[in-house]
Amino acid sequence: MSNSTVNFVKRRKPIAANIGVVSVGLDTYWAQCPGLLDDMKRKEDAFVAKLEGRPSPATVASAAESGAARSLAVRSFGMADNPQHTAALVPAMKAADEDFFLGEALQGGLQLNTVISTRNWRTLASFHSSLFILPVSALLSPENLAALDAFAAQGAKFLVYGSLDGAPAALLERLGLALAEPLEGEFTVEIADGAPCDTFASGALATRIRVNPTFDGGGLAEVAGSESGAASASVVSESGAARALAVRVLVVARQGASRRVLASRCGAFAWVRSITPCDAINTANARHFDYAPPTQVFPVERLMRHVLGAAFGWSLLTDAQSIAALLPRTNISRHDNAFFFTVYAPDTTASMRVRTPYGAPLLTERETLLANGEAIWHPDKSWRRECRLFADGQQSGPISVKTSFAAYPGFAGRLQVKGLDGATLRFFPPLGFAAGAPASALPELVHSDWNLLAEPIAPEWEETPDGPLRSLAQRHRPSIHCLVVSMWNRR
Repeated sequence: MSNSTVNFVKRRKPIAANIGVVSVGLDTYWAQCPGLLDDMKRKEDAFVAKLEGRPSPATVASAAESGAARSLAVRSFGMADNPQHTAALVPAMKAADEDFFLGEALQGGLQLNTVISTRNWRTLASFHSSLFILPVSALLSPENLAALDAFAAQGAKFLVYGSLDGAPAALLERLGLALAEPLEGEFTVEIADGAPCDTFASGALATRIRVNPTFDGGGLAEVAGSESGAASASVVSESGAARALAVRVLVVARQGASRRVLASRCGAFAWVRSITPCDAINTANARHFDYAPPTQVFPVERLMRHVLGAAFGWSLLTDAQSIAALLPRTNISRHDNAFFFTVYAPDTTASMRVRTPYGAPLLTERETLLANGEAIWHPDKSWRRECRLFADGQQSGPISVKTSFAAYPGFAGRLQVKGLDGATLRFFPPLGFAAGAPASALPELVHSDWNLLAEPIAPEWEETPDGPLRSLAQRHRPSIHCLVVSMWNRR
C-alpha cells in the first residue's frame, strides 16, 4: 500500500513539546573574524525557524509553502561563548523547565506514569490524591503553590526535585529546609541507616559527588530548617489546625565539617537535590561535561526512585550483577481499579525487590517469592502484568495467584491465592459490580480454599487514595493457606 492511500487518524488535541536551543561558540574568534558572530546568530535564527516550522528570516518562502506550524514551544537562550556567559544562562534554563536530571532519573528506573503540564495539573481534581513528581521551577509561581496546598489538604503527596536557590520562602517552609552558604567541589555522600538501596554482586557505587555550580543550578546550600535556626515546618489540616512537622534527612553530602542535604522528607513532601553526575576531568574549563560512571561519581538521580520508597512506601529496588548493569525501567498504570506494572529490563540478569504501601504486589497468573516482606521479580526483557492482590505481614515464602473459572452463575471469575502464611491480603476489586450502589456494597466473596458453599469470610472495607480496597487479615488464621476471591459479574 502506498503512503498516498493511508488515512491517518488526526488527534483531537495536537501534542506540544518544549525545546531549548543553546548556541555554542568561542569568543576569542569574534575579534579575529569580523562578521562571524553575526553569521552564527543568523544560523541560530534559521535553525529555530526550522524547528518551529516557519520560514527562515533568510528565505523568501511563504508561510503557506512551509506548511502548518508545528506544535512546539521553542526557546533560544542565545550564545554561550565563554564561562561567564554560560553561567548566566543557567537561571533562564532552569526557569524554562529544560530538565536533564529527570531524564537521567528515568534511565535509573524512576517509576513515572503520566506527564502533564502545570496548567492542566492545577485543574485535574480527579488526581487530587496522587503522588506528584514536580520540579522546583514549577513551584515558583503563587498559583502553583496554592494548588500544591489544595492537593496536599486532600491527601496528595509530592516528590520535588531541583536546586532551591531562589525558591520562595513558602516552598522552603513546606519542605522543612533552609539555605546556607553555597558550597562547590567534591562531597562525600552518606545515606541514612535503613534507607532502601540497590545492591550489586560485584563492585560498589562511588560515595563522592562533584558539584559544579555552572551545571548544577548553583552550589549546595540546602540544610534542614532546624540546622539554620529557621522556623519549623507546619501543615494545616482540613479542620484548620496547624501542627509542626519534623524533617527527616535521608541523604546528606559532607565536605569537611560542612553538611548539606541531598534528600529529605517533611510530611507530604519529599525533596531530592538535582546533581549532574559530572566527570571532574572535563569540568576544569567550565565549558562542557561528560557523564561519569557510577563507579566514579555517586548517581544522585537514582535517589529519586529510592526516596519514593523511603518516604512513601513505593519501593522498587534492583539486585544487579555489576555496577555497569543497566537497571530495569518501570511504569505503573491503573485500569478498572487494578495496577499494571510495565517493565523494560535491558539486563535480564537483574532482579527486582518490590514493595508498596499495601504490601508486596502479587501478580496475576504468576508465582511471587517473598523475602523480607518484598516481592522478588525476575522480569523478562519487557513485560506487562496485572496486579489486584497485595500481601502484607508475610516475610517469606512463595505465593501464587491463579485465575480460576466462575463455577456458579453470576460470577465473572475467581482468583485463587495459595501460600499465605499469616499475611493480610488486600484486594482491589474491579469497579462497577454494583451499578448505582455505593462502593462499600460491592459483594466480593472470600472463601477458604474451594469450599464455596460454606459461609464466606467477611473482608474489611478500606477507602484508599488509590481506589476502593478490600482487606482480609490472616494473622489470626494461620491455618488458612489458600483463599478464593470471587468477583460478581457486572452485567
